[in-house]
Amino acid sequence: MDPRNAQLAAFVFLAMVVVANAQACPGLTSYASCLQYGKKGNAFPPANSPCCQKIRTTSEKCLCDTASNNNGLADFDQLIQLPQKCGRTVPKGTYCRGKKVPGW
Repeated sequence: MDPRNAQLAAFVFLAMVVVANAQACPGLTSYASCLQYGKKGNAFPPANSPCCQKIRTTSEKCLCDTASNNNGLADFDQLIQLPQKCGRTVPKGTYCRGKKVPGW
């Protein structure tokens, strides 16, 4: 698949997730800025990036729901590292989809 088509498909999917979860997790449209960092092997975002700003202000439940339901567009193990890489303080022992989240 052409990388531009893959990015467009990913954005459309995230938009659908946003609409479906808008009441439970308002403001999910900002997660589109995180998608590139969710690919296995990609670098993590800088702490001052729009992605990290969103991650630091979103509930753990919304972060986990989004990471868990990304329809294969990003690597789950990479996504659950984003809070720690973005400098977010999260309670220890937190799990997402049965997996302990680094730094949580």
